[in-house]
Amino acid sequence: MEKLKQMLISFLLLASLLISGCQQQTSQATLGTKGIEITGKMLNQNPYTTSSNINFELILDIINYGSSDVSAEDLYITYSGYDPSLFNLNEQNSLYSRDDVLYGRESSDQLPDSYSIAVDGSINLPFLSRDQDFEYSMNLFVKYCYKYTTELSTIVCIDPSQGESNGCKMQRLSFSGGQGAPVEFREVLPVVTPNELGFQVFVRNAGKGIPFPEKFFGFSHLQQCSFLNSENKDAYRLTVRATFEGKTIECSPRNAKVDSQGTYVFCSFGEPVQNDGPYSGLLTLTVDYIYVDSTSIPIKATFLKES
Repeated sequence: MEKLKQMLISFLLLASLLISGCQQQTSQATLGTKGIEITGKMLNQNPYTTSSNINFELILDIINYGSSDVSAEDLYITYSGYDPSLFNLNEQNSLYSRDDVLYGRESSDQLPDSYSIAVDGSINLPFLSRDQDFEYSMNLFVKYCYKYTTELSTIVCIDPSQGESNGCKMQRLSFSGGQGAPVEFREVLPVVTPNELGFQVFVRNAGKGIPFPEKFFGFSHLQQCSFLNSENKDAYRLTVRATFEGKTIECSPRNAKVDSQGTYVFCSFGEPVQNDGPYSGLLTLTVDYIYVDSTSIPIKATFLKES
């Protein structure tokens, strides 16, 4: 009886190790494909006025759904879609304190960090006919740019002997659910040929915004946010960096086009590997970028006719 019990325990332990090993080869903790998101609303103590001017506050909620920390100097917000002679915003108070940081999530069940800011605004319609009520309505376009990073670490097997030696088996690794960023790594495939040794990596833009290369880092460059769009030659052009067991391996092409369709890059060892047999190690993939996104906020106010 005791012998049977020990055999059962050994079997359960072995099954557990096999299951955990398989999971490690096929996925890692998923944190989604969102980064920073901004929502907003207009606050007005008196939405109805008999004067030609109305003051209001625009409340912006800035939420970090992803895994990267974002400081104030790594986030810039711009506004458009309005006539400045009628609609005014005090953009000077649209950036939160330079000491504040929106921290990234470390697990999917962790609540996202967020921060709210208030922007003073006014609507002035001096030439409005006052013989009837008038409802002012528009959509304020809010565009924001922020620095972000996507990182994937996973154990991979590489076999220069191409199956002639015993050991780990090379396999295609698939990742779903994202790494807590709008740009995601979806696939890693070990490649061994007479001329190549490395990893084929599939990366794509999973968010609704536009990624730009890391050369746009720095607050002065972020201030160009309003000019960054899909027509810019640098839009979607990103460079993937990789290390295997801490050693840098080069990925090409540099400035790959990482749009919603995705693309493959090849991360190569660049030199023959001395160990002819299969071996496993930690592969870390990283891509840094500026992400450009936008939202719209409805603005409404009613100007009452003169009695």
